[in-house]
Amino acid sequence: ISEQSVQELFFAALVPGIIAVVLYMIAIRIYLLIYPSQGGYGTKMPFKERVSAISKVFPIFLIFAIMMGGLYLGFFTATESAAVGVILVLVFIFFRGQLKLSLLKDAVWTTIKTVGSLYLIVIGTVPDLFQLLLFLYLLEELQHFHQHDLHQEVF
Repeated sequence: ISEQSVQELFFAALVPGIIAVVLYMIAIRIYLLIYPSQGGYGTKMPFKERVSAISKVFPIFLIFAIMMGGLYLGFFTATESAAVGVILVLVFIFFRGQLKLSLLKDAVWTTIKTVGSLYLIVIGTVPDLFQLLLFLYLLEELQHFHQHDLHQEVF
């Protein structure tokens, strides 16, 4: 819609995003120095549990790195990057044994609802486009109606 390069937009957001994360970390640290009771105290995890937790999150990080790395390095476009991400997620959940028909059905339904909502927003914000689509639809219906009338008169 904006006719801008997705790669350039991601590059433009990278440095401000990193700056925002660092500033939030500093703000939280200062807040906890002033009000230490507001911070939560937890038990330290053993090293084995940390490794186990990281191994569960690693596929998500790997998918993100492949998608963004391929996008930044120019191996594929934003649409292709999304397709690569979907395929990688399907592969990972298949190997984990979590790929079920109900899961795919829910994912497809959610996608249909989301894409339909986005198209409705785009069509609704461009009144000329909506009028054009309506005109083309009515023109096609009129053509079918006219062909149906001619067919009945001949036979």
